[in-house]
Amino acid sequence: MVNAAIVGLGWWGRTILKLLHGNAKLRIVKAIDVNPDSAAIAREHGVAFAGELDAALGDPAVQAVILCTPHTLHSQQIVRAVAVARRRRARGGGVQRQSCRAGGRARATI
Repeated sequence: MVNAAIVGLGWWGRTILKLLHGNAKLRIVKAIDVNPDSAAIAREHGVAFAGELDAALGDPAVQAVILCTPHTLHSQQIVRAVAVARRRRARGGGVQRQSCRAGGRARATI
């Protein structure tokens, strides 16, 4: 079982949160959104809530991050997540995979 944080609780983030409820391979343990009103959505699903990505990246229980934020933010968020994952890997953790949909930002991310 992989413990994950979902970042962004807009329409897509809420959809993913519902779809992953009860999944045998991936468990959402933290939800991140800049809107404090989204805490109610996290509570409905029994998931911890925070307002900043750093809360997920700094949580040793979080093994993966699912980005449900605007694509324009993905590159920056991936770079931050990979930096944390590299430090974790140096201590015995790791990174599975990263992706970015926007061509120029994808190249910059890599």
